[in-house]
Amino acid sequence: MRELILRGFAKRKVRTFLTILGVMIGIGLIVSLMSIIEGLGAEADKTLKMGTPGIIISNKYFYITDSYLDKVENDEEIRPYGVLANPSVSFLASTLDGESVTNRWKRIIPITLRGYDAEKIEDALSDRMPQLMKEGRFLKQEDTFSAVVAKPIADEFDIKCGSTINVNGTEFEVVGIHETGLMLDLILDDSSIVIPLERAQEMRRLKKNEYTNILVTVENPEDIDRVAEMIEPVLGGDIEVLTTGKVATQFSEFKSILEKATWAIGSVAAIVGGLGIVNSMAMNVMERRREIGILKAVGWTKSEVLRTFLLESLFMGFLGGIGGLALGVLGVLVIKGILPGVLWQITPELILAVMIFALFLGAAGGLYPAWRATEVDPVEALRYG
Repeated sequence: MRELILRGFAKRKVRTFLTILGVMIGIGLIVSLMSIIEGLGAEADKTLKMGTPGIIISNKYFYITDSYLDKVENDEEIRPYGVLANPSVSFLASTLDGESVTNRWKRIIPITLRGYDAEKIEDALSDRMPQLMKEGRFLKQEDTFSAVVAKPIADEFDIKCGSTINVNGTEFEVVGIHETGLMLDLILDDSSIVIPLERAQEMRRLKKNEYTNILVTVENPEDIDRVAEMIEPVLGGDIEVLTTGKVATQFSEFKSILEKATWAIGSVAAIVGGLGIVNSMAMNVMERRREIGILKAVGWTKSEVLRTFLLESLFMGFLGGIGGLALGVLGVLVIKGILPGVLWQITPELILAVMIFALFLGAAGGLYPAWRATEVDPVEALRYG
């Protein structure tokens, strides 16, 4: 039986290759997109486990003011939880040393400028500060045009500690280089440049009592959800209060939508490849009628004929799955070469899912032609074959 299958492939090399290629393209598309989605999901999970647990307060329509800050810090019910409220002005960098950042092909996650009150943010990061700073120092209260740059950004743009950078038309002296190991974090990550709060307000043309958001940390991370529930009625109005847990949940929901869309798009392409298996196997049955007739004449049962052709189509599906995995990895590596910032991860679950899908396509594509092969009349096949 194995010799028959291999001989059949050898006689129809081009057709077999094109049929397998059709499955490979669909599987490769699924693997490429899903591995990138899994990479983003893994980064989000890492942020949730290793990042700064806290609360993000923002206004849906306007800026946050000092009045909100005072309410959070001085509320009698909230204060016992060891709340520390950090005013922040965050916005995207558009140019760095005259080079466009927003249109930079190599950067998936944009560079964020984060303006902080030096004393408050250092209090929030006090336990982690020795590990975070790789070179130089963090911001001090007396700094005016100083910046602390994430190491990946410093490496990408060849920025050294002590050098001067021009961000969005404003020059800063780099006093420190930090690294968190996270691309997404509530307070500090590897896609951010930290600058003095007053300077960020000037760059955004905000008043001294206006901020884009307030970052709240709590002494005991287990109290975050409870404190968030207490903050909402205290501030009221059009305030939006998000915890790191809520952000992670929202990302998980978004990731689920992306996964379903990816499987839908990739499945269409793979099913087209599966139809190629149907066509190829149907032609095989027609061309091998005489061979089938001989096999049945010498005693082969219908089940043996069915099994032979099903195994042939399953083998094509299997090769399409293996080739699709290789094609998907190659596709991601090509994308990674163009965009080094791309996060990706191929999990055992993904490999298992695409291989089961590929085998299903092989089985489904070969079922009808295999059944047709069992109905071949040996006498007619030998007479007209």
